Amino acid sequence: MENPHAVPIAPDNSLLKEFSNCFKSPEEIQKMAKSETSILLIPQDQVLTLKGVQPGRKKVGKGIIFIKDFFISYIQALLSKLGIRRWAPNLEDASNTLYNKACCISAIQSFRQAAIGGAYEHMNVNLRYLNEIPLLHSTYNHYVHYYMTERFKKEAKESGKHQKDQEKAAIQLSRKRLCDIRYKFGVANNFPKRYLKILSNPDAHSDDEYISKNTYKINKLEFRSENAKSG
Repeated sequence: MENPHAVPIAPDNSLLKEFSNCFKSPEEIQKMAKSETSILLIPQDQVLTLKGVQPGRKKVGKGIIFIKDFFISYIQALLSKLGIRRWAPNLEDASNTLYNKACCISAIQSFRQAAIGGAYEHMNVNLRYLNEIPLLHSTYNHYVHYYMTERFKKEAKESGKHQKDQEKAAIQLSRKRLCDIRYKFGVANNFPKRYLKILSNPDAHSDDEYISKNTYKINKLEFRSENAKSG
């Protein structure tokens, strides 16, 4: 996944079948991934992952990574060796299936290579953990087969659910930020305790929405009193 806020997609069944014809054990996958002379199971130009991605600095979440052209080629070459046209773990299956093992191996190997090459230096990655393979596997499995799987399941039950949750979280964050500012103002100006109690509740505040005229409007809650609206 190239977008940290995206919803995982299910792998195509035909691609899963194609992959299953290539490997019989995790050891075969590991050997193929590490070999510098192994043949490509699919042409590299048929790998869809990172296709069209331009090298350079990319903002990912709150961090920045520097993607070199070499990293893109490396990841695509690795996936082509493993017969994976699009990196997409099967979140409807167990984490220890051969296909999901291949996704895990390719992700960790690519991450280690990119980290060594300085892709994550702006994020202060501690490189000594790159050799803690069991830790990397545990971290991967938690993120992919728990965190992202929960997102995948929610979206499967209700289309657009993740986007709605993201918007709701953003609104709550805006309310919390406004709450903190107003509460500190109230304390600094010796507001009565009953007012401070109200100000300390994020739900007592509205979220600020930016509009096209370069101004801000306040969305007032329907249950707020007229005195509160006029204040």
